[in-house]
Amino acid sequence: MAAQWPRVKAWAVANLNSLTGWDAVTVIGGVPANGDRPTKYAIVGWTPPDGDGGEFSTTRDPDGFQTQEVGTLHIYLVCQGGEVNPAMFEDAAFALYDQLDAEIRRNRTLDGTLSDNSRAELSAVPSIAQTNTALTITLSYFTVTT
Repeated sequence: MAAQWPRVKAWAVANLNSLTGWDAVTVIGGVPANGDRPTKYAIVGWTPPDGDGGEFSTTRDPDGFQTQEVGTLHIYLVCQGGEVNPAMFEDAAFALYDQLDAEIRRNRTLDGTLSDNSRAELSAVPSIAQTNTALTITLSYFTVTT
């Protein structure tokens, strides 16, 4: 079976805007174009400064019938504006994180992207400044394919 990482990325790009509050977020699937950034945006599968999108590794059971994949997908979420209001941007970013976390807890297979016995969870590294909050969100997963 092929690597699942591209499917996990595709799920995120296709579904983030359907989550509560995420309809106001510009979701970018990969390397962003140069230029202005919207007030709220998420880059899926790419993080500054070096473009790290995550990683995955696969192992095959000795019997050759199952492949296990462990992976991470990075989502770079930014809430920003022209005013100095770190609390506002922090609240907005963490509210979006909470909505994504609730969806991952409810939908561990990512709508069938991962196998029934899969696991998925989130973690994040925040970066808080005067005029923005950025979260480097890591969606970690484990799945088994045949």
